[in-house]
Amino acid sequence: MLVRVGALGGFALLVATAVLGYRRYHEPPERKELVGYFQTTFPQLHAQTRSVQSALAGLVDVEGGSGAPPPEPGLAVDLLDENILPSIDLVLEQARGVSLASIDARALHAGYVQALEAMRADTAAVRAVFADPALAPGEKRRRAAAIIARVGARFEAFYARAVAVWRENGIRVVTPAAPGPSREPRP
Repeated sequence: MLVRVGALGGFALLVATAVLGYRRYHEPPERKELVGYFQTTFPQLHAQTRSVQSALAGLVDVEGGSGAPPPEPGLAVDLLDENILPSIDLVLEQARGVSLASIDARALHAGYVQALEAMRADTAAVRAVFADPALAPGEKRRRAAAIIARVGARFEAFYARAVAVWRENGIRVVTPAAPGPSREPRP
């Protein structure tokens, strides 16, 4: 009798340990997908996006981060046509090809795609400003800088939403990349 009670108690302890271990170490598929998105998909896309944002900022950066002056308006149009706009199109194509199953991950990624689409539209507007023959070079840079500032603001809004999703899902990100041109990573 005592052996049966001991065996039953041992079995109950084993089941309790298994249940507690499952709860502690089991990761729901939705969270797993979000973690995967932020560990693989997002960093790859965002690295390319940051490169494009840096190139955009370089068109109007009077200080010239590299020490060089910003390009003349004609060269800026060429850079936009031959490099920056095609790069945005490539990132958009890659982003649109991402397939996610969970609602949170899809909604978050859709926000990133929207920010990319808006960046594409803003970049086309920057191109129109630089191509406008009626404007002086300084005025072109001033107007383009105002448009480029909106790009950074859109990605800041996405980043704020991403941080909220991370917190809601208990995802800890060690060094997230900040969206927006010339921004420092946030903790």
